[in-house]
Order: sequence, then C-alpha cells, then structure tokens
Amino acid sequence: MTNSSQSKRKGAGLLHRIASPFRPKNSYPPKYLDLTGKTALVTGTTSGLGLEACRQLLFHGVSQLIMSVWVLEMEAYDSVIAFAEHAVVHLDRLDMVILNAGTLESEASVSPYTDNGTMFQVNYLSTALLAKLLVPVLKIIQPEREPSRLTVITTGFYNPHKDRFSLPDFEDMCRTELLEDGFRAKMKRFRQSKRFLQPYLSMLAAVVNPNETLSSLKIQCTRDGFAESSGSVMHALVGRTLETGAAAYIDAVAVKGKESHGETLSLCRSIPSTMGCCKPPEWQDFERHLWDMTELEFHSLFVDSQTLGAKIYNASTVEDWRKLLQT
Repeated sequence: MTNSSQSKRKGAGLLHRIASPFRPKNSYPPKYLDLTGKTALVTGTTSGLGLEACRQLLFHGVSQLIMSVWVLEMEAYDSVIAFAEHAVVHLDRLDMVILNAGTLESEASVSPYTDNGTMFQVNYLSTALLAKLLVPVLKIIQPEREPSRLTVITTGFYNPHKDRFSLPDFEDMCRTELLEDGFRAKMKRFRQSKRFLQPYLSMLAAVVNPNETLSSLKIQCTRDGFAESSGSVMHALVGRTLETGAAAYIDAVAVKGKESHGETLSLCRSIPSTMGCCKPPEWQDFERHLWDMTELEFHSLFVDSQTLGAKIYNASTVEDWRKLLQT
C-alpha cells in the first residue's frame, strides 16, 4: 500500500471520528414496511429527494403512486385548487401525501398570477393552500380503519428562542418592490418562505382530528451561506445521501403515528415544540398575524359557497362532493 493511500485512509478515519457526534443514529423505515394496497401522492418529484422518495415508496410496495402526471402550477391558486379537485374525482382512496414542491430562485422575480414574490408564493402561500385543501380531501377518500397522512417538507428550524433575525411583516414578504438580489437576500427569502410554514401548519393541525388525518412537518436541511462556501467539508461532516434523506420522508408519512400529529420531524425524530405560553410575546403576535393574513389571502377562494375551494372544504364524503358539484 502506498503512502498516499495510507494517508487517505487515515484522513478518512479522522474525518469519520470528527463527524460521529454530528451524525446521530436515525430510526429509518424497516425494510419489511409493506405499503401494498396504499395510494401515495408526492409533489416536487422531478429530481432529488422527491424522486428518491417515490422510488422508495415503490420499493415498499405502494400500489398507486401519483407524482408528475397531474398538472400543478404552484404559482397559480386556480391550479392548486384544481389539483385538489382532481384527487377527489379520480382517486378511490388516498393514504399518504408528501408536499415537497418548492423553488429557489437565482434572482428575485414576481409571480404573474398573484403579483407576490415567486418564492414566497410557491414555497409558502401555495403550499399552505394545498395543505389546507388536502385535509378535507384526505377525509373524503381516506382508507378504512386508519387515518390518512400528510407530510409537508420545510427547511430549517423554526425556534423563537434561538432565531435572532428580525421578524418580517407578512406584507413585506409579499411586496415585490422590496425584493433584493444577491446570495444572502436570496437565501433569506428562501428560508423564510419555507420556515414560516411550520407555525401555520401547526395551527392548521390543531383543528384537525388525528383520527381522520395525521399531519406532520418534515425538515429538509438546506445549505446556508457558510455551507455554500465550504460545501464539501460540511457534506462530509453532516451531509446525508439522497437515500437517507428520502427514507426520513417515508418514515414521516408511513411509519410515524398519532404522536407525530402537528409535530416537526428531523432525522426521523420529533423536535419538541415550544408552547405558546413560553414563546416571546412578539413571536406570538407574529404567528397570529401570519395566520390571519394567510387566511385573508385565501378568503376569496372560500368565501362563496359556490367556489370550488369552498365545495372541497365543505364536503365530508364522496357523496357530499358529488352533490356539491351539481349545485
């Protein structure tokens, strides 16, 4: 063995010892997990973790998998609503949903459909709307004897006690004239658009019966400014393969039970939630404002009983849905 190869082996061993504290053992789905007879829907499947999650669902025997066949334009509310309607019309059952769609822009842009910033529109608003619509859909076409499952992929940790950034106004995140270019500004918008899904969806889960639909949030780690500049080192320390990351998706949507309802999961483990009474007052105000402004954004989609969004939300059975369509 050459000195060069020996040095490489020693270096690899040292790196492994350094990395060990950063790599806790994960409890991934067992190989014998059997999803035969189940139907799964996954968004954001053109590449990466979403595509790998689909591969693993098929490995575990899922009988029907909906991925890139249905049209879904995440910038347009009409397309999001039509996507939810498509599920009710064309599926007899829906066991599990993974919402993985998102975007990271190279430059700031404006959605032509809503005039909101594109990243905030796709990553936060449209994802929140799709989750809100899929809750009743999962009740309508849920499997017998067990609840359906909804997992939403977010980025980073939402922790009022550790986050040091100033809280943005909802209006500021929507106002396109305030969008800045540059790497730091881009990553800040991306993290906010994904991270603020966590408080909204936690509040949504609070009004959902876990016996009907289980809702959980799965954190997908992303590279921030430091990791971008030293990506190879950080990946060696804490990076994980596509297979490992996607396995955490499967664990969240197919293995975890009622104990994960409304929880945030990372590395197959639940992150302890911060009770409302323990949060700083300014964060409590921010979360209430975020919820109120998000619901106001969706108001026109549900206000009239004849709107498609209202019909989806008001139906509790397939029969109800068919009757509502006829009105």
